[in-house]
Amino acid sequence: MPRWRCRLRRDDADDHRLALRREGLQALAIGVPLLCAGLLATAGVMHGGLPSCWRTFLAGSLVVVDWVALWCPLDTLLWPGRPWNRERAVLTHLATSLVVRGAETSRLTARRASSTPTPPGPSRRIAAFVGGR
Repeated sequence: MPRWRCRLRRDDADDHRLALRREGLQALAIGVPLLCAGLLATAGVMHGGLPSCWRTFLAGSLVVVDWVALWCPLDTLLWPGRPWNRERAVLTHLATSLVVRGAETSRLTARRASSTPTPPGPSRRIAAFVGGR
């Protein structure tokens, strides 16, 4: 993949990640006031004049509503951006990697093999046994 295309796809991944973050912050701006209203309503129910069984039922229901109000913003902020971060890291690595094609590969491998000495010890004896240096 050409380097320019890696850069374009990396920029695209950045755009997607930032759009998800913006969406999560907008949902949080709606969810936090709903959470505050729900907590105030829960406190009002708990200290109201309702019978104990109704207070427990309504307070528990309002706590669930509070949690649901924050579920979408937290989910949007924490999880969906991770695949875009991973793709960005892979594309950055690919854009900075050395890419060798065809006959260049065999010359590069031969040059690398000739410059790398065989380590002393048992591996040298094994290499000599199988026909190496």
